[in-house]
Amino acid sequence: MFAADIDFAGGFSDAFGDLIGFVPKIIMFLVVLVIGWFIARIIRKVVHTVLQKVGFDRMVDRAGLGGHIERAGFADSGLLLAKIVYFMIM
Repeated sequence: MFAADIDFAGGFSDAFGDLIGFVPKIIMFLVVLVIGWFIARIIRKVVHTVLQKVGFDRMVDRAGLGGHIERAGFADSGLLLAKIVYFMIM
């Protein structure tokens, strides 16, 4: 009596169709994530190199912040700033 009211085949086909529609979206998400990760790594290296060239560590030490940054576990303040940029991009 109630078995005729429930369409199991239609439910399974709808679920399968949703799954098939989801797969391209997850693949594109992963592609964008990997590309963004590579770009963030490149920008992190560029920022660190530029900060080394301009003497950012010396400026931070002259400002009196070098000791605080070293106590936080970062020997290189330019690398700290480059990592902050990296995580902002990610």
